[in-house]
Amino acid sequence: TLMVLGGLALMNSDNLEPFVPPAYGVSGVMRGATTSFFGYLGFDEVCCVSGEAINPEKNMPRAVMIVLTFITTLYIVAAVALTGMQPYEEISETSGFSSAFLANNWNVASQICALGEVVCLPIVALVTVMAQPRLQFALTEHGLFPKAFGEVDDTGNLSNGIWLSGVFMTLIASFIPLTYLDDTVSSAVLVAYTMTNSSLILCRYHSPTDKPYLLENLLLRVNVSSYAASLLWVHSYDTFIGRLVAVIATALAIVSCVQIYRKCPKSHVFGRGSSAVVDPRKEHESHVDEYFFRTPFLPFLPCMGMFINWYLVAQLQVEGVVTLVGFFGVAAACYLAAHGSSNAFRNGRHTYQMLPNNMDGSNLSRLRSQFDEEESMGNEHHLVRHISLPRVAASI
Repeated sequence: TLMVLGGLALMNSDNLEPFVPPAYGVSGVMRGATTSFFGYLGFDEVCCVSGEAINPEKNMPRAVMIVLTFITTLYIVAAVALTGMQPYEEISETSGFSSAFLANNWNVASQICALGEVVCLPIVALVTVMAQPRLQFALTEHGLFPKAFGEVDDTGNLSNGIWLSGVFMTLIASFIPLTYLDDTVSSAVLVAYTMTNSSLILCRYHSPTDKPYLLENLLLRVNVSSYAASLLWVHSYDTFIGRLVAVIATALAIVSCVQIYRKCPKSHVFGRGSSAVVDPRKEHESHVDEYFFRTPFLPFLPCMGMFINWYLVAQLQVEGVVTLVGFFGVAAACYLAAHGSSNAFRNGRHTYQMLPNNMDGSNLSRLRSQFDEEESMGNEHHLVRHISLPRVAASI
């Protein structure tokens, strides 16, 4: 609040002319949007702790929309305030508001901003550590991560996951400059959100019986054509051939999205079209779908989100793209090495069991071991799902 109000008080409209600097243009604006997208990790933090929310079917959509609205508004207002009180060529890359206040002889405000940066940055890191163990917990539940990182202790904490996240993040912060992480983190976030959009379509639609992989193929076509079109729009717009191929790729993405809507039936139960489905004995209960938030304008809204995400990823330079591909390549190789290709791509049917919120860590581990034993004795894969992590008793 201090930074925004102070910046607006020192506003000089001449600093906003031209509003888009000719040296950067529209492409520079999009490049900046890609670089700063890691700021939207707050939305991801909310989703990672959703398992512990009270009344999540109502509170989670509200929380996500509040976070997105707040972050977007704050980003825009803060950017206008900063560029309004100091010419953009003079803005510090390491301490923007503090240096800008100092340049305007607001020494007290400059010191307060500097102190706020020192205090808030560790808090941001701790908030990230809070969400990461819960993400690892979900991965262990699906067999995508070593089981040790999903163990819940008697106090309801993911001790192993917390240690792993803390040590790993400390090593990265200590030895890798932020300059090299900036593009990688922001682009990885965009790719993750693209995967989320794709997963939503997979949960709401399924392939026709006579074409079992039609939905997956159409989704792949949407993503590939969207990224190809984005690369051409960004890097080959000046040539006629580049614009022509970009139009064709864009049209292919749109047509593929329309085909999903027209040829792929909607799932009567959320997740029925994916590998993780509900108990087949309960598929006839249509009221199950009422417990889930319904995203509107499917599949067009998620497809539009995927196209925008790929367009922002296309702003990266060659080094950023290579780093991103290398990151996902290493992740895929580690998973395949640990589980094997047969386990990675199996399409087994899953059942689930809702567990009570007050279950402690020892009972949860015992129940998971029981399901693992049953799985080894049969072909059916049991996926244990519960509403939340075990909560600590009020007396503790």
